[in-house]
Amino acid sequence: MIRTTSVRRTRYGEVDDDHALWEGEDDRTLASFRSEYVKYYYRCAERLGVEFPEDMDGILENFDGVYPVDDRS
Repeated sequence: MIRTTSVRRTRYGEVDDDHALWEGEDDRTLASFRSEYVKYYYRCAERLGVEFPEDMDGILENFDGVYPVDDRS
């Protein structure tokens, strides 16, 4: 179970450092976020037979895990 803490609409190229850090891709930098997601989006677009527009809109969601509680801290 999760609790959504924020939701915002933005363009892929406007994702910021804070969201990239929260997202946690690779080394948690904006550069690695973009590198990993662009590969994913191009793969998905290819399967659908469309082009990946790098200015596409996206929804960024931040959330907290609510259950089960992770007690491994």
